Amino acid sequence: MDEIFDRQPSELSRILKLAGFGLYILFACNLLSSMLPLRLIEPAWQMTSITALQNFAFLPLIGTCALLLAIDPEQSATDQGAMLIRRACGFACVGFLLLIPLQASAMWRMGVLAEIPAERMVGTIAAVRSEIASSQNLTELNTALVKLPGAPKLPPGFNQPLAKVRQSMLSKLGDDLAKLRASQNQRLAGRRVTEVLLFARTVIVDLVFAIFFGAVAGFTPPRLPTGLALANPFSPNSREIENWERRSWAEPRGGRPGAAQLLLRAIRERLTTLQRRGDARRLAAKTEAAHRFPRR
Repeated sequence: MDEIFDRQPSELSRILKLAGFGLYILFACNLLSSMLPLRLIEPAWQMTSITALQNFAFLPLIGTCALLLAIDPEQSATDQGAMLIRRACGFACVGFLLLIPLQASAMWRMGVLAEIPAERMVGTIAAVRSEIASSQNLTELNTALVKLPGAPKLPPGFNQPLAKVRQSMLSKLGDDLAKLRASQNQRLAGRRVTEVLLFARTVIVDLVFAIFFGAVAGFTPPRLPTGLALANPFSPNSREIENWERRSWAEPRGGRPGAAQLLLRAIRERLTTLQRRGDARRLAAKTEAAHRFPRR
């Protein structure tokens, strides 16, 4: 039975390690499937990669916690694997903070690229309108019309008065230009609201993950004595605690026991009780096993 009790922590540690590495592999597969093929300078690819990273960042976070839990608390402060994991969490914290300006830059560039066709259309119509206003004959008017989208032309044998045709075209192009600019301004206002809300959401997500990874990177488990050491009056840790209890700052004036002394006494009594209960359970299990499987 003692072997079973001693084997349980190692089996739990192995399961936690397998779960942690499995979550890391799942995170890498999901992230690579979203990032490939690589297009590092395109803002759309940057936004897609950042969104995928935020959606699956909980996997390495849970995997990191599982790997840290798999390490013995008494050795966690000095274990090389635990130190490497905490260092990686520190880099992850900085990385999530750096995602904020990267995402702001990508969103701004995507907005600029999205408005390029509309800006070109507005510029083309404004330039053609200026050429039509300065045209002196039908040939110059027809040359200016060809520059519009669709390349319209005057029909053959067109003999309308130039001033009347020019005025009609200028009025039509002016209306189209005003509608196009109004539509562009409305689209810009709606997109800006959407981008601000999306950016605020992603900033919150980045800050949350940065805080979590930073907390994991800065967490160092306290190197406290074990329960058996506290309950054993002959252990070195127990003597250290007794010396700590006798310090002047742990005991107020007047000879009364301080709050720290009372707390340590309560902890020691509780651990002693738990140890006795554990010994009683193990003895009962051994007795039951001896009755069930008597030696021949």
